[in-house]
Amino acid sequence: MSKRIQRVVALAVLAVAAILAVVVYRAGINELPPPPTGSTVLDEAIGTGTHGTHDAWHFQAKRIVTSSDGNLTTLEGIESAALYESGKAYLTLHADRVTVDMRTRDVTVAGHIELRSANAPIVRTLRTELITWNNALQSLSIPTAITLTASGEHLSVGNLQWNVATGRITAQKIDGTAKL
Repeated sequence: MSKRIQRVVALAVLAVAAILAVVVYRAGINELPPPPTGSTVLDEAIGTGTHGTHDAWHFQAKRIVTSSDGNLTTLEGIESAALYESGKAYLTLHADRVTVDMRTRDVTVAGHIELRSANAPIVRTLRTELITWNNALQSLSIPTAITLTASGEHLSVGNLQWNVATGRITAQKIDGTAKL
């Protein structure tokens, strides 16, 4: 075999080797990438939880947004939500937004909030704009104005802090009367 043919064969082998190296290197590049790691969104959501054979809670929201890591869940446009005891609703909620940190169990309720007691001799309604629960501190905070109505009576409170662990309640700017 002449030197010239040997060179052409050597170049052809090198070219095939280079092509194979590129193919192996790029293997998988043309496959579809995994879905984006953004938030999960559910529109027009309804949720229900049970305790034994009885309802424990339910909600109906316009939207649920869960962060990509699953730690933060926000319910938007809560049209109705309720907590149940022995199968009967004892507390209902309407709010613009509820955010739950699943890792810390902290909760923030924001927007036009209305909490209403149910199945009680005296129906109580609480209206405010912001409620936060700090689970680590066992502390409930309502830093915005609160209106509490019960049996036709009204009580206004400027803000409220409740340390559930110690039982200490601090409230400011209280005006009116209400049966608690």
